[in-house]
Amino acid sequence: MIAPSKLSVHDDPIQIVSAADNNYAMTLAVALFSILKNLNQKQKVVFFILDGGIRKDTLDKIKRMLESPRSKVNIIRLNQKLLRRYPTCGHINWVAYSRLLLPELLPLELKKIIWIDADMVFLRDISPLWDFYQEDVSLFAANDCYFWTIQEAIPYWKEAGLPPDAPYFNSGLMVLNLDRIRKLKFMPIWFAYLERYSKQLMYAEQDALNATMIGEWKKINRQWNRMSCIHFSKPWHETPFAEEEHFQLIQDPYGLHFTGASKPWKSECQHPNLPDFYQYLDQTPWQGWRPGEPLKVKLKKWLRPTYRWLRDKQSTCFKGKQS
Repeated sequence: MIAPSKLSVHDDPIQIVSAADNNYAMTLAVALFSILKNLNQKQKVVFFILDGGIRKDTLDKIKRMLESPRSKVNIIRLNQKLLRRYPTCGHINWVAYSRLLLPELLPLELKKIIWIDADMVFLRDISPLWDFYQEDVSLFAANDCYFWTIQEAIPYWKEAGLPPDAPYFNSGLMVLNLDRIRKLKFMPIWFAYLERYSKQLMYAEQDALNATMIGEWKKINRQWNRMSCIHFSKPWHETPFAEEEHFQLIQDPYGLHFTGASKPWKSECQHPNLPDFYQYLDQTPWQGWRPGEPLKVKLKKWLRPTYRWLRDKQSTCFKGKQS
């Protein structure tokens, strides 16, 4: 595992890229605000937002929130027709594939960027991530907390000719060496993989990246990308985690990644870090927002009077028969 250099202010702006449609616009705002809030006040940053259909007034709110003398915001409109052809599942929608377009979407002068998913919140300065760079490494990422190897995450690994024990990373947080990725022409390789295995993909673009980047990536500390499953899986002694790492992930995460279908903006979410999410949300234009009641609860309330009426009616009928 490569250790970042000591925290410092970089001369060049840190380049952050993320993507969202209108459904994820609010949490995108929370993610980007948490970065800006914790960043060294002297550090400049540039945000690139890949727009998958965010309402104009919402985009304007996000821009006003983020833009300052030390931070700039660039909006790049996504081509939905190009990406909607690929399979989606549950909370993973077509926007997830947009990270595969980064070599072409972003200015050629950008040598590296930090990609973050829109469902993340950062609890500390991300400047150390900007130190991760090697000419012969295409990306830095954290091992997935749920799937540790290729064979666990990609059931068709034999058919695809993949080494079963190769480590599997989560693509929600990546430091990408765009120079190398462009030089080695990985983008067409990624999309060729999607075309060939589109009916077998389990985790969308994450499968494509892991299958095609074996030997091209290096690990960063999972504390930068602490996934939700760490809270809801087995105790550490029943997992491959070392006790110390498991403790650090629970007690001292650097970045929270709300993976899975249960998101903090959904009323049924029971994530123990909900207060962290709302702490940052309440410093955005969505201050005070909270999710409504679950549909099941609403249905029970709506149906309760009818149930009581039927129960009383039934009770009256039985009394009549007994008399």
